[in-house]
Amino acid sequence: MMEPKTLTQGITADDWARLARLAETTPEQLQSQYEAALENHPYILRKIEVRTGDAVQSGDCIGRDFDISVFDVLGITGNVEFCATSSDDWSAKLHVCLELAGSSVWCTDYTLSPTNTSICYHPDLTAVKADFCIGIVGQNHCFNVNGDACYWALSWHCANFNETPFCFG
Repeated sequence: MMEPKTLTQGITADDWARLARLAETTPEQLQSQYEAALENHPYILRKIEVRTGDAVQSGDCIGRDFDISVFDVLGITGNVEFCATSSDDWSAKLHVCLELAGSSVWCTDYTLSPTNTSICYHPDLTAVKADFCIGIVGQNHCFNVNGDACYWALSWHCANFNETPFCFG
């Protein structure tokens, strides 16, 4: 088994500084967290785990948190607020983050609607990258996240996923 510091070769001090700014932590703290998470590499197998928060109702809206872990070191988290007055008049406000070793290193917000039911993202942040799409699908207005996510440990280690954590209908 390789030393975690060896596995992060190729990630420069500038890269750690940029990632740490995004994660609102120090470069040393983020690098330390990441290296600790890599201790079991290459035995960090693809491990899709989906956790969801309770549905919180507020008027015509339902909010839910989600956490999709792709590997121990990498995941996609956030929340969705789905508001509907009818089955074809709805909106879904998204807050989505890419997690690296427990820290959010990329986040975005977006609103989906019946005329714009999905959005795709392609964050590439040196130690972690992803190509994924998020959408509201089907008659039951199900929340779906699918794509690929990768982490760096001397080379890219990637896994694909297609998860539907919950439905609103």
